[in-house]
Amino acid sequence: MPVINISDELYRKLEAMANGFDSPQNVIEKLLEKRESKESLRYPQEERCSDFSVDEDDKKKERRKTISIKEIKKIYPLAKRVFEEEIALKDTVDDIEFDTGMDEGSAEMYVQAFQKMMRGETYKMSINSEAVRYFFEKILEDYSRDALRKALQSVYGHIKRKRENGHGTCKAIEEICEEFSEHI
Repeated sequence: MPVINISDELYRKLEAMANGFDSPQNVIEKLLEKRESKESLRYPQEERCSDFSVDEDDKKKERRKTISIKEIKKIYPLAKRVFEEEIALKDTVDDIEFDTGMDEGSAEMYVQAFQKMMRGETYKMSINSEAVRYFFEKILEDYSRDALRKALQSVYGHIKRKRENGHGTCKAIEEICEEFSEHI
């Protein structure tokens, strides 16, 4: 096996990126895999709810990557830390991109949607219904009913905006909003 020499500073950076039982070698492998996957996959700039009626050609549908609940669970604590001003958005996006393979745009979109929810502001970007449900659950658990009220206001504003712009409706998210409205 070849041996490479790296500076102490670079080793510390690799070590800092390692999670759990990761080694610097595993970190390098993940970085290389991420680069390779980034070159071969293109993620959507805006993910839409599955029940929006949108005309797309088959090639775009094949390239679409659905953000999974596993990825959403990794996004939430980081988005929360950005909201609480513990870490910078850019650092968070880089961490999400590294940990999940999500592209930078999608990672930023999910974090910013959470920020808008916490402030009760309408967000423009679309996140999937699993993220809305998970964010609502965690907001209620980690914050308060008032915070959930703001998040609901944010999502209702998003739904209204989509409807007004002719992008249809999103029944799954509307149903989640109705369900969580009972908690406030």
